[in-house]
Amino acid sequence: MEPEPEGSQKIKAFLSPYAKSREEVAYVRRILALYLQQQCQTDSLPVPLSQFSHADHVSQQPQGHGQGGVFERYLQAAAENVKAQQQYSSLRQGFKPSDGPPPAQQKSDQNPLEEHLTQAKLRKKQERLQILQRYFARLSDHSNSPQAGDLEVVFQDGHALPDVPKAVLNSFASAASEEKSDLTGVLDQMERVVLRTKLVLRREEQLLQDARERAEHAARTITDEARLQGLNQTRNELIAWIETELGNASGDCDDDGTGTVSQPEQDTNICQHLDDIKEKYGQYLEMRKTLLSLLSHTTAPAKPNLPPPSQVSTMEDETSKPLTHQMVPYLESLLELSRKQKGMIQHKSHLTSTLGKEARETRKTLNYLAEESQLLPRHQMPGSISKGSFEEHMAGAVAEKPDAAKQVKPWVYAADSAKIATFEVVAEKVEEGQLALEDSMKTLYEIDELLGRQKPDDGLGQAGEEDVWLAEARTASSRAQRRQSAQVSSNDPWAVIRGDLGLIGEESHRS
Repeated sequence: MEPEPEGSQKIKAFLSPYAKSREEVAYVRRILALYLQQQCQTDSLPVPLSQFSHADHVSQQPQGHGQGGVFERYLQAAAENVKAQQQYSSLRQGFKPSDGPPPAQQKSDQNPLEEHLTQAKLRKKQERLQILQRYFARLSDHSNSPQAGDLEVVFQDGHALPDVPKAVLNSFASAASEEKSDLTGVLDQMERVVLRTKLVLRREEQLLQDARERAEHAARTITDEARLQGLNQTRNELIAWIETELGNASGDCDDDGTGTVSQPEQDTNICQHLDDIKEKYGQYLEMRKTLLSLLSHTTAPAKPNLPPPSQVSTMEDETSKPLTHQMVPYLESLLELSRKQKGMIQHKSHLTSTLGKEARETRKTLNYLAEESQLLPRHQMPGSISKGSFEEHMAGAVAEKPDAAKQVKPWVYAADSAKIATFEVVAEKVEEGQLALEDSMKTLYEIDELLGRQKPDDGLGQAGEEDVWLAEARTASSRAQRRQSAQVSSNDPWAVIRGDLGLIGEESHRS
């Protein structure tokens, strides 16, 4: 038996959800019948609505069920169908053929609607099977052909996809570039954080190492004498505290015994128990002292640096006395000093945080101005870098030393350089203006000489260094006198010309 083609297998797998067995079809029909029963609001639905016979009476619509719309039209159509079936059956009964019909026809006359439905179903099934068989054959032929893997042949009859707009492509490119820039920014920030944490970790490790060294050094410097003295002082303070507590308890019991004579005998026995406890505690103290003395004698050869026993006894006597009464006068001053110190520490921390914040804002503003400024690139300070490296910034941040002064130096140098350059340009322009004024003064003097308005004077001819504005501020009277003197002057080249030559003929004609 030949294997089934791959195309038919794929199609069967694709159509498998739509092909159902008889049990599934019956189950679906039951569900639909229940749904229609709920819609009809009746207790029973004996016959499906799609299979009415001529015996069913549906000519009149049942009242009280509230059917309407599509269902009402369906009932009307069913009633008409039943009526047509009744007419058809009556006609067939009236018509009696000579020959008896075949058994198959007699069987089919009993329920023609079912026969018609069966034929329609078989016809549809046959059409579906023919369509599937035809496409299976085409797929098998196509899979066996050598051009089955050629994409050009496969997509020959297909429509081409529309072109992507340029705006969409540009937006994708810009989004990709922004993502890349964002990634680079995030990477830079992560590198900064890693370096900062490394520096902080290194600093904390150094502090921990210093603390360990100090602790080891302090542990080494503590001598056995200091330890013995501390133990003795602790023991004496403990003994004194226990004695004071016992004394307070015994005094309370004595007061109670004297004040309340009528109490029961159980209350009077408390003082006796306390006396017994005092005696036992005294014995305990004596035994403890003897034990400590024995221990001190046994450990004496191993400690040559200890003072003599007399000094030790005096030290014990001195340390046995409580020192609380000596510290009482200084408690108030110590508390006041602690409050002042706490306030100073808070004030110092506030000032430090405020100054640090202002320094950070200043550095941020200077960095922003340095990026936006056009003065610094023109006048850069020699031997300096406009932007520090990342390691220098991190080192400055860890050391908590503001570098505002270093950031201001390039601005000062650039301002001085710009000022000097401006002064040079102004000096050049002033010099050019002075030269132009001298040339204009010479030209004016030459014009005055040609017009005869001024006598040629060496002092005035060489007045390049005189004030021009003072010369223009002369009074009108002096100018008029100078004009008259210029007209009368014999050195004027125009004075020899007579202006009345054109009137000679007129005078002779008049005479």
